[in-house]
Amino acid sequence: MLHCQHCFSEIHANLMYCPECGLSYHKECWIKNGSKCAISNCSGELDISSVEKITNNKNDNNNQSLNLTSITSPIKETKSNIVILAVVMVMIGIVTAAIFIALSKVSEKNISSLPKANQLNENLTTNSSFSDTANVGTPIPEYTEEPIQIRYTSTPIPEDIDESVFQRPHNIFIDLITASSELKDTVYGDYLATNLIDGDTHTCWQEFKKGNGIGEWIELDFQEENTVTSIEINNGFAYPDHPQWGNVFLKNPRVKKATLLFSNGKIMKVNLLDIYETQQIEIPKIKSSSIKLIIDDIYLGNKWTDTSISEIKVYGY
Repeated sequence: MLHCQHCFSEIHANLMYCPECGLSYHKECWIKNGSKCAISNCSGELDISSVEKITNNKNDNNNQSLNLTSITSPIKETKSNIVILAVVMVMIGIVTAAIFIALSKVSEKNISSLPKANQLNENLTTNSSFSDTANVGTPIPEYTEEPIQIRYTSTPIPEDIDESVFQRPHNIFIDLITASSELKDTVYGDYLATNLIDGDTHTCWQEFKKGNGIGEWIELDFQEENTVTSIEINNGFAYPDHPQWGNVFLKNPRVKKATLLFSNGKIMKVNLLDIYETQQIEIPKIKSSSIKLIIDDIYLGNKWTDTSISEIKVYGY
């Protein structure tokens, strides 16, 4: 499900995309944001209010012209159209019949010009002496069938074509994950960075620094450079029905704002929703071999101070 990059809620209607980076917005949120993209490093702008006004004026003019036509069209025109249609159908029938008659006469003439069976026999008898003496002493060459060779050649993709259009985003393999700090060796277990990629939302990473975790970070390293298109995150300790503590999601702080650092030097500011369900961050096709997420702001927990994230996945090609 797509989320608006301005209000961060799900988009069910009035969807539009930034013309520069392709991120999704509500039309209303786009206008509220000054008809431009909310991403700091994107220069996308589009005044959609003027475009919709022009479109509405064109539709009104078309409706007025249709109404005038329907008022001024008399019933007599309908009767005349019926008469014209009947005349056209009769003319088509006459032409079709004439063509059929002409074709039948031509076929009869061709059949009558064919030689009869007795004439064919006489011709074969008179030409038999020729067939007996023709090519005397000349051996008939043997027929040999040579195998047909089919060669397949591949046409290389021109250099000026972006090969990414042929790619489909997939889950990028994370070769190594590191963190600025980890909460571990507790009576309740370990809250390590590797919990972020174990596929289980009932485990999580928790930073272990005095305070609420602002400035703490995690870094994801890939085996090679990839084109990153999106990131999926389960914010907080996504375990709303913990057998011992109940809804632990609200007990620990959650990430509210973060900075993404890519290996090619690009920086992207993101905002996360205060929900434990999976949320998607769209990335405008950035090539990178690693991503570092730095916590800038948090949603306060009502019991503990260790900021948590349960799962993270990176998609691209």
